[in-house]
Amino acid sequence: MQIGELAARTGVSERSLRYYERLGLLHAERRSNGYRDFADAAAGDVAKIRALLDVGFSTETIKTLLPCVEEGTRGFVLCDEVVELVERHLARSDAEIGRLRRQRAELANYLGASS
Repeated sequence: MQIGELAARTGVSERSLRYYERLGLLHAERRSNGYRDFADAAAGDVAKIRALLDVGFSTETIKTLLPCVEEGTRGFVLCDEVVELVERHLARSDAEIGRLRRQRAELANYLGASS
């Protein structure tokens, strides 16, 4: 399928799709006229990329994760090699949540002290 059709199927802009291709996250064959030709599976790959971006993974990390991510009945099924990577990301998220809670409490204290 051409890039416009992939964009329509996935709701992702052509610009983003070209970016994903440039990073090596998506792959397309080139037709003789120079147009990109994406396989039907590319729509699923785009959905995975977007889901991984939504949980805060960098595109560099996604490049590592993507070959090991399969669509399952409940979200994704990760291969064993990347479970540790996901656990580290989860620990960083937990630490950031703790930092934000402390920051919020301090801000609330400022408001309480000024009234």
